[in-house]
Amino acid sequence: MNIGEDTLDEIEVNDNREGLIECPKISLRPSTKMVCTKKGVAEADYYKNVATVTAKGRTSGKEVQDSDSTVYRTKFLLGSHFWADKI
Repeated sequence: MNIGEDTLDEIEVNDNREGLIECPKISLRPSTKMVCTKKGVAEADYYKNVATVTAKGRTSGKEVQDSDSTVYRTKFLLGSHFWADKI
């Protein structure tokens, strides 16, 4: 969610394990949000990742960023699983 007063442009989300994460837009007005997703198959084991979003304020020109981490542990898998990081 863009909690600032400036529209954010050039939005990009990168995950330290999954790489570039697809977002539906590259700009975000103040007080709006979007979900960027990457689908995959969960693996049996301990999994930790950090996704970082970067953007640039349209009026201010200031670069901003935020990060979010996810951790899961599985003992076994039954079929395919879906996980999602929400930024």
